[in-house]
Amino acid sequence: MLRELGKATQTWRPPECTCPLLAPGVWPPARPPSPSARRSPRPPRSALPPRTPPSADVTDASLSWSLSNEANAGAYFGGCNFLSAGVAGNSGASAPWTATNPSPGYAASAGNVSIAYPKAAGGTSTPTFATKCQTGDGTTVRPGTTTAGVLTLAAGTGTVDAAAGTADIAWDGGFTVAFYGGLTYWSAEDPELHVAADGTGELTATVSGYAASRDGGSWAPLTPRTVHLATLTDVDVTSSGITVSPDWQGVEPASATSLNKTNADWGSWPADFVDFQNETGQSSYWYTSGANDAAAKKPQPISIAYTAAEAPTPEPTEPTEPGTPEPTTEPSEPGTPEPTTEPSEPGTPEPTTEPSEPGTPEPTTGPTTGPTTEPTTPAPSISTGGTTTFTVGDSVPLRAEGLAGGDGVLDRHAQRPASSSAP
Repeated sequence: MLRELGKATQTWRPPECTCPLLAPGVWPPARPPSPSARRSPRPPRSALPPRTPPSADVTDASLSWSLSNEANAGAYFGGCNFLSAGVAGNSGASAPWTATNPSPGYAASAGNVSIAYPKAAGGTSTPTFATKCQTGDGTTVRPGTTTAGVLTLAAGTGTVDAAAGTADIAWDGGFTVAFYGGLTYWSAEDPELHVAADGTGELTATVSGYAASRDGGSWAPLTPRTVHLATLTDVDVTSSGITVSPDWQGVEPASATSLNKTNADWGSWPADFVDFQNETGQSSYWYTSGANDAAAKKPQPISIAYTAAEAPTPEPTEPTEPGTPEPTTEPSEPGTPEPTTEPSEPGTPEPTTEPSEPGTPEPTTGPTTGPTTEPTTPAPSISTGGTTTFTVGDSVPLRAEGLAGGDGVLDRHAQRPASSSAP
């Protein structure tokens, strides 16, 4: 309210206003943008490369393998060829095993390794020294028949990446392969499986044994070494396991001097493995030396099972419209979009710092006695309480009693007199 009276005639000045300056027709006033709203927008998630799950750890991998039919077949001397859990001791001579020699000797289980014989009706039986040359159903094997014994290495550990097709697994344990009842035998320890992304792989182990001959003329420990038990091609690594037949057909080691290629399925075990068997006296049992022995000597499929630890779920890549900024860390009320810096009606130009009526020039620091140009819309007028009406900006003779009666009271929020006559 105007509280001081001047002379009878003075210039009326609009009171100072603390309300926000608005563009015509804009309400409510714009809120200042939050700091997060000023960030540069991130690209939409659909434009980001998906995360690749990391390799999964395995701690329970089991490897099951018969090696070959020949390794479990009946023999012309010593009863049969057989598998035994653990690394056998030195028997001291090329002779069939007994229940007490070598020591350690025959075992169906040792540490992480076990031996089982399948039954015709399903299930398996656990062999003993006395039944090692019998099938799971109790039939004694003879040359040309097999117990189909299966050795299993448990608790293998490593990593598997099914998406990449790779695997690296190692086992702690050993087994022994005896021919002719034990006249010649060798052992393998701590096998390791490695599979590359191109599907190739290898199963290696540290082998040891004794130089022997079937006639019993020699016996000496061999130097342990690492060899390939199998080389692999087209390995399919899945999230639960691997089943693969080792390479055989067409493999031709230089040391396989009696290799027979008559059979269309001729082949051999890996070259370094055959080199080692040349020292044990078993070499010709690991490649085709006759016209029809491929089925007996070729490697049987290797089966590996495991439980892969579940990989972290990759971040969803739900597509969004290109250019849509990432949500801010200071959300507004649910459902209410963050206001723009200075909202305006569509097509309305951004307001100036001190808006004026369209076509009206920006006011000077102190108002003049009249507008420099005639306004396009009539300016508000003020009644002095009499019959005379004045326009804002004119010199107005004010009456003290009119002001005291409330006629000149100004509404500070509307910036116009509370009582005004029509223009």
